[in-house]
Amino acid sequence: RLGLAPGDQAGLFPPAQVGVARPDPGRTAPSGDTAALVGQDILAFGMTILIFMMIVMYGTWIAMSVVEEKSSRVMEVVLNAATPFQLMAGKVLGVGSVAFAQYAAVVLSGGLALLFQDAIAAAVLGEGGGASLPEGLSLGMLLAFGLYGVFGFLLYACLFAAAGSLVSRQEDVT
Repeated sequence: RLGLAPGDQAGLFPPAQVGVARPDPGRTAPSGDTAALVGQDILAFGMTILIFMMIVMYGTWIAMSVVEEKSSRVMEVVLNAATPFQLMAGKVLGVGSVAFAQYAAVVLSGGLALLFQDAIAAAVLGEGGGASLPEGLSLGMLLAFGLYGVFGFLLYACLFAAAGSLVSRQEDVT
């Protein structure tokens, strides 16, 4: 409408110039090679899946047991002896201790396999075959993973127990 030439019209709305900047200006390249970065990503993904499986499997178990207790007449007697908070805490800690025992067995066997993987690789692949631990695997990271898993499980277990108390039949839990 203004009578501008086509070249001038294209200059009115130029495309935005987008660049990638790191939070730390002194760091310009990723640390480590691609294999190390992929190993760290796989390690983080695997640990996240372990926590997710523990929360879903044992959280559903907690919800089902809350519904089962709720549907029985025993709950009326038990409520005279304990508060609902004590009942929920007992359910979460009781089922949670079984969950942590089973989970610890899985993590311990995986940790032992990682610890002795050089000997296992030498026995299976011969003297030349060796394997190394992922770069991100350290004692501090494993402790942080353990604490994150325990506190995350306790939070979600309480939520599953509360959700289980809202339904009247076990079929409604799943």
